[in-house]
Amino acid sequence: MPSTISFTSTKGVNTVNYIVKKLIPTWKDGLCLIQRECIPKILNLEDVFAIDATGGGKSALFSVPILIHRKISQNPSAYPVFNVSICPKPVGVVVTPTKGLESNIVKQLKKDFNIDAFAYTSDNLSAKCIASVDIIKEITSCQYQIICVDPEHLREQEWFLIANSTTFGQNLIFACAKEGHVVNK
Repeated sequence: MPSTISFTSTKGVNTVNYIVKKLIPTWKDGLCLIQRECIPKILNLEDVFAIDATGGGKSALFSVPILIHRKISQNPSAYPVFNVSICPKPVGVVVTPTKGLESNIVKQLKKDFNIDAFAYTSDNLSAKCIASVDIIKEITSCQYQIICVDPEHLREQEWFLIANSTTFGQNLIFACAKEGHVVNK
């Protein structure tokens, strides 16, 4: 069995940089400092606390790990073997304080990275209900790579079901809070 490496190793960091340059050619300089420091740790399933100015590149901390997992899972033999599972249907949860922020994140993820995301807001839940769509089933089957949700919705019974879904749990690569200073205790 081949030896495994961590994403924070030199080879792991080089792999991340290679994939980013391949998938996001508009980023001429690749990852910025906060991204280079945090993304390999996130991919290693380590806890990260990142603070930076607006526009500093923090949103890449939840978009790039999804892209890395998707790319490696498409052709695992082309990449090193990592010491964490590479998920074929990677999912991340982003806790946000406002539905406006959730909707903006979802639109930007689709536009910039072709990442399917869902803003778990009352309006969107109502629209899914009216369309007779089982959003819990969609989320637990990993149809969305990122789910943006506010703290109030996280307390609902549906999130207990989502969190206890085997498929969802096996593909969950991170959970984070955006604008944490605004989230009520």
